[in-house]
Amino acid sequence: EDSISAIVAGATGKGKSYFMNLYTTLSVLTGSQALIVDPKGDRKHWESLPLIDKAFISKWTLGSDLADRGCLDPFRTADSIENAKATAKDILAYLVDVDLRDTEYQMLALAVEAVSQEEDPCIGAVITHLEEMFVAEEYKMSQKKQQAIETLVDVFHSLKNEKLASLLFGEVGQDFKVLKVDKPMQILMVEHLNLPDSDQSQTRKLLPSQKLSEAIMISITAFTQQYMFNQDRSIHKIILQDEASSIDANPSGRRMMDFIIRKGRYYNTTLLKG
Repeated sequence: EDSISAIVAGATGKGKSYFMNLYTTLSVLTGSQALIVDPKGDRKHWESLPLIDKAFISKWTLGSDLADRGCLDPFRTADSIENAKATAKDILAYLVDVDLRDTEYQMLALAVEAVSQEEDPCIGAVITHLEEMFVAEEYKMSQKKQQAIETLVDVFHSLKNEKLASLLFGEVGQDFKVLKVDKPMQILMVEHLNLPDSDQSQTRKLLPSQKLSEAIMISITAFTQQYMFNQDRSIHKIILQDEASSIDANPSGRRMMDFIIRKGRYYNTTLLKG
């Protein structure tokens, strides 16, 4: 009676996805709406389903089109500028392996705060702002702070060369795709994701593509919060979050999923966490 959300746990191949698919399909048939986050593309062949015509199913496969660039930038997936700032700081700090005590984090927080007040905030603008801070006299940087900024800029430029980065790192003036939910069943997939297995998630020794994959999943989770807030509250909604362990491994992602669980009852939203 405390929550309308559920965790579906089990070993690989034991029927988690099958159960969640069945639960979600039956719910849609009885009037619910569903957003399915499918990072591995297991549902890419879902053109139509028993009793659900293809007109009621929409699939996004992000990363397959140049129009997808920047659409998962946290400034564009969060439901408010405050949440966007928090998510952007968490994601960027995670990507460069820094925390609150580090000088790099302090410089990063300054750049995110400054960019959040601009007309078109995005990760690309944060990187540009850091570059400007490095040479701007008004900041009167100590050598330690300058070195911290230089490290941040170098890491971000290296990450921008990764395939997945174009989805996450938006640019100013970009004509980006706005994620909309206009069908009873919406399936969201991402090409080229490289999610770590559970052993790697515990040790956190990850490849750049794996870190970007986890960051993308966190940004998608921010979008699912929007989905919960913006849909008709009288209609029951389901967010099916597959491969949720990769989000749980990150404090920011886990915090966002916990928020959906806590507020789900009020917003008539079930999180199915697989």
